[in-house]
Amino acid sequence: MSNTFILPERIDTASYTSFENEVESFIAQNGAQPLTLDAEKLTYISSAGLRVLLKLRKAQEINIINVCPQVYEVFQTTGFDTLINIKKAMRSISVEGCEIIGSGFTGTVYRLDSDTIAKVYDRKVPLSSIERERELARTAFLNGVPTAISYDVVKCGDTYGIVFELINADTFASCFHNRPDTFDHYAGLYADTLLRLHSAHDEEKVLPEIKVKYHNWIEGMRVYFNDEEISQLHRLVDSVPDTDTIIHGDFHPKNIMIQNGEPLLIDMSDVSRGNPVFDLAGIGLTHRYYAVTASENSVRFLGVDAEEVMRLWYYILGRYFNTDNKDVIMQKEEMLMPYVLLRYVLQPAVFPLLDDDEKLESVKAAREKLLPYIDEIIEKGLNL
Repeated sequence: MSNTFILPERIDTASYTSFENEVESFIAQNGAQPLTLDAEKLTYISSAGLRVLLKLRKAQEINIINVCPQVYEVFQTTGFDTLINIKKAMRSISVEGCEIIGSGFTGTVYRLDSDTIAKVYDRKVPLSSIERERELARTAFLNGVPTAISYDVVKCGDTYGIVFELINADTFASCFHNRPDTFDHYAGLYADTLLRLHSAHDEEKVLPEIKVKYHNWIEGMRVYFNDEEISQLHRLVDSVPDTDTIIHGDFHPKNIMIQNGEPLLIDMSDVSRGNPVFDLAGIGLTHRYYAVTASENSVRFLGVDAEEVMRLWYYILGRYFNTDNKDVIMQKEEMLMPYVLLRYVLQPAVFPLLDDDEKLESVKAAREKLLPYIDEIIEKGLNL
């Protein structure tokens, strides 16, 4: 039975008594369960109406949704938004004819106008996940991460999106592709953005822990591996030292905008805390592993050709570890490669919609290149 009550257009001194009687009758019929009040029609509420809501709130949990701006302002001014879970009505947008500036597994980023962009999610992504991403971005921003903060969750057709204010911003992918003569400049900004990200810490432990995500992915691979192999993969993850570093989880040129010379991260659905090696492993997968084994994926995922991606990878390593010594850079890469392989091995769990052939390639790589060496990797330890 529905627990959503549709609020009338006005709740004022003339109508609050009938409203109170109607909602109490509704509660009596539906039982003592959390009550959702749909305010889509509501354009005015008086102090008498607010007192009815306060009375309801003392009796049971209530939520108010689809609140128009003028009514929402009343709730904010009176402090009701601190007492009751209140959500604004979503505005609707159209991306018809808009420039696509990036796309990924969960959605597509459009340029709405010179001031704003919007990430529109695939239908399979629930609203709760989108709102969660927005909250993760906010947490990262408050901890010093250069993040593009969204100011609106919107409806777009039969799905949802997040709108960002990014005036005259462009992706790093576009900068690398359209301005090859300035590669060193943008590569430096790119690497420095990663360094700045990894200098931020989630000391309050608000963000999800990256190891938990990895362990869940490993459990999702049981259809491919036996118990002993699953245990080996878990042990490799557990062997990585714990830190509270903030990591992006999907750091690549399409997920970083540059606005007035300042890099800003977008697509914060995978932001978490943990050892930076997990971020470097993800970068190594898209910038190094795919560039060698499946060069077409460089353009597909990053919007940059394989040769430039490899050049960018080694630029990152040199900048990240503060060295121009090629031997040292190669040593760092060698130490990172087991974790790059791990990230590749888990692709079937990370992206269940991959082709079967791609999934089997990941499993084959695990059995040939990773699983036989896990004890040796763990014994050697991670010393970046």
